[in-house]
Amino acid sequence: MKRVTAAESALESALESAIESAIEYAENIIETVREPLVVMNSELKILTVNDSFYRTFKVTPSETIGNFIYDLGNRQWDIPGLRVLLEEILPQNKICNDYEVDHVFQNIGHRTILLNNFANFIAFQKSARGIRRAGSAALDLAYVAAGRL
Repeated sequence: MKRVTAAESALESALESAIESAIEYAENIIETVREPLVVMNSELKILTVNDSFYRTFKVTPSETIGNFIYDLGNRQWDIPGLRVLLEEILPQNKICNDYEVDHVFQNIGHRTILLNNFANFIAFQKSARGIRRAGSAALDLAYVAAGRL
């Protein structure tokens, strides 16, 4: 069994602190965005949303976080135009600016969802997939939110 040195232990502690700070930073950025914002992982499961998203789409954290985007709101998010973006455009690392998806939701009526440039995040996420550790998805999000990708 390998022994952990004091330097390795200090480095691990510093990394954990940096990850916690990055998570807090990313969460604060997400909450300051006035428009509804949803963040998904590469499997299209929802990692986080901001309060504006909850209010606008009338959903709760328990029915949102950890679920597939298409299952949200009794499968109201299973929208053909959204599937085209998430399953055809983004996997090819294409730039996506002002991609519009129109949909009529049951409880809130017609909405136009505007999506912008996720290509850099998807490319980074794919390149980092092999070296993932717990908490690294949040660190990825922090880098995206800070514009450092």
